Amino acid sequence: MALYFFWLLSQQVEEAVLIPNQQASFNAVDLSIMVSEVDLTPYLAWKNNALYFDMVPFSEVVKTLERWYNIEIVMKNKLADNCLVRAKYKNEALTNVLDGLKLLVNFDYKLINDKQVIITGRQCKN
Repeated sequence: MALYFFWLLSQQVEEAVLIPNQQASFNAVDLSIMVSEVDLTPYLAWKNNALYFDMVPFSEVVKTLERWYNIEIVMKNKLADNCLVRAKYKNEALTNVLDGLKLLVNFDYKLINDKQVIITGRQCKN
């Protein structure tokens, strides 16, 4: 199944046909459409009850964990904020994920009432 992507501006029409594993992006400067290959793994991981991070800033990982586990994560300092994370977790408890991330990012955490996590970062390991 192909997806058609159109852009109409005055009399000029730009068109791209997308097949599976492709994405289109529009360049507003020259009014062109660029088609590129895309790895769908990070976008579809949630369907398999998996968390997938591929060189994602730690701050984004924190936001994802908050939504995934319905918790609040409080960062006590921003030392770990510039770390990039590459990790995969499938059907894991929050504490298992935090313990794994702890090895990558070098932080300590404290779980409070199963609804809040306090993270104290030190520095990146990568």
